[in-house]
Amino acid sequence: MLIKVRLLVALLCIPAFAMGQQPAEPIIKSLQDAEFNSSASLPDCVSVAVEQGDVKGSRSVILLKTASGCVIPMHWHSSAEEVSLLRGSGQVTMPGEKPQAIDSGGYMYFPAKHTHQFVCRDANGCIGRRINYGPLDVHYVDAAGNEISPDKAMAAFNERPGGTVAAQK
Repeated sequence: MLIKVRLLVALLCIPAFAMGQQPAEPIIKSLQDAEFNSSASLPDCVSVAVEQGDVKGSRSVILLKTASGCVIPMHWHSSAEEVSLLRGSGQVTMPGEKPQAIDSGGYMYFPAKHTHQFVCRDANGCIGRRINYGPLDVHYVDAAGNEISPDKAMAAFNERPGGTVAAQK
């Protein structure tokens, strides 16, 4: 009987480990208090604020602020992501599909390794909340789907990589 109880407890713990470690204390933050920084893996027209977690760890929540007209070129991530557009309007493009408009309050989900591009179309810029289900990485691709350097991907849009994001713990 003791073995069955231990096995049941172990099985019940698997989903918690799979989702990553959750904070032990509540986190309450205002959007206006977010500390935005640039990122070497994103164009310099994008800044990032870590709301919770570690971007190098198994799960994190970040804010993305993009300037008007900013393009995050075709790319994919190693893990799934969810993005809610909090402010602004934009356009999402995926290979072989028509571009799709997204407005404030809109939601996007991309499975791991799903190629996509985002353009902020709002004159006042865009802010989105992104949930990362693994380390935050960005793999840029060319029109044929081949991985290319961030510099090459961004140069096509007259963008250049930003600085470094410091993970907040």
